[in-house]
Amino acid sequence: MQRRLRLSLVGLTLLLVACPPVDKADDTGDSDPDSDSDTTVGDVEAEQLLYLDDGPGDLDTNADGQLLITTRYGGHVLSWTPGSDGTDTVERSVAGLEGIHVGDGDKIWAAVSDGGIVGATGWLEDSDLVTVASQADDGTLFRYPRDLVLAPDGWLVMVDATVGALFRTDPATGSTTAYYLEIASPRRLLFVGETLFVGGSDGIYTVDYPGNTATRVDSREAWGLLEHDGRVLAANDDAKIFELGGDSIGGADIGRPGGMAVLDGTLYVSDLVGSHVYGLQLE
Repeated sequence: MQRRLRLSLVGLTLLLVACPPVDKADDTGDSDPDSDSDTTVGDVEAEQLLYLDDGPGDLDTNADGQLLITTRYGGHVLSWTPGSDGTDTVERSVAGLEGIHVGDGDKIWAAVSDGGIVGATGWLEDSDLVTVASQADDGTLFRYPRDLVLAPDGWLVMVDATVGALFRTDPATGSTTAYYLEIASPRRLLFVGETLFVGGSDGIYTVDYPGNTATRVDSREAWGLLEHDGRVLAANDDAKIFELGGDSIGGADIGRPGGMAVLDGTLYVSDLVGSHVYGLQLE
């Protein structure tokens, strides 16, 4: 049953007794020293394009050719037309907003978390989260949802960094299955066709979907994942923007590149420890 989750997730904390503690690697951002390539940053420059007082978080695009940007503080979703002077607020004050995914009809799906204590997934409407799920059918609570995507089969897939699991949810009923992963602090998701990529602090993996068998394909951590022109791009503190299994592309000036989206050949990247959205020319 769908319900609205207004500005706090505190009410869900009463359910914490149902969730056993899981000891996972923390989100320190330390990279695996056994990287797939050297850490020399490529020479494609990153240009500061947009300043946000509340700091940019996740990125996606809508059907109007606009960039949608979450803020790390305040829980807003902003729309921005590249080249314009300012942003418009699409949603405001959504508590604990983490990742977003734009679906059909520009519906904004979202993952939220109360500081890694409890979390939920659903879609945004009138600055509320219309909650689809907050726990799996086996009783495992969502703790720290970091990212979510709609799978090719139409199901909602979320990754939880604290539980260390993928949660696969039927958007129509909320029925949810947990798939536990052996990935440290999984935090990013990407489907390329039928292939699911998961990025964590110990590398980038492909995961059989639906399932939990993970194969590491790049030992570098990932704060962002994106497919563009048949290439999987990733982001982290050291290599900045890099190609899966390959060298760094660039972005040396970005503190911690995270959310990524492409419009008209420009790669837009949010700085997760700064206040700017950057642009890199890919074509």
